[in-house]
Amino acid sequence: FLDQMERILQAFPDLVVVAPHFILTSSNLTLLSRLLDTYPNLYTDISFGHPDFQVAGFKRISYNAEAFREFMQKYRDRINFGTDIVITSYRAKSRSYIDDVILSYFDMLEKEEFTLPDSIYKMMSKKAREQTDSKTVYRGLNLDDETLRMIYYDNTERIFGK
Repeated sequence: FLDQMERILQAFPDLVVVAPHFILTSSNLTLLSRLLDTYPNLYTDISFGHPDFQVAGFKRISYNAEAFREFMQKYRDRINFGTDIVITSYRAKSRSYIDDVILSYFDMLEKEEFTLPDSIYKMMSKKAREQTDSKTVYRGLNLDDETLRMIYYDNTERIFGK
């Protein structure tokens, strides 16, 4: 989809686009940086989606915490907070599970190290659960207050208004 998205961004340079999930390029910060450098009205968010993808994304960040920290600070005016939680009547998506997902993203941004609650692992596929466990300690980004404020509030208000 990247070629199609870039053609649209080139054809409509004033169009503001928020492409979620680190624009599906969190495994390639060089590409993600190029996209944000090339298209000044392109924004992204920190969500990864389903718990399988969330845990894989948190592992990716944990293994490259310094590079991600530098990236987040450099592009802090282009990154929004997001969790990609889809609220449904599915019983496992309880209030406590939803809170745990939101808090896990806060932990990833704010702490040096963190673990994920069992509720997130319980929502993962069996295959993904076999490759990790709830005792895994992740390296967080420990971002400064200004960067956090921009990601949590300022960028979204600038794009969508108050």
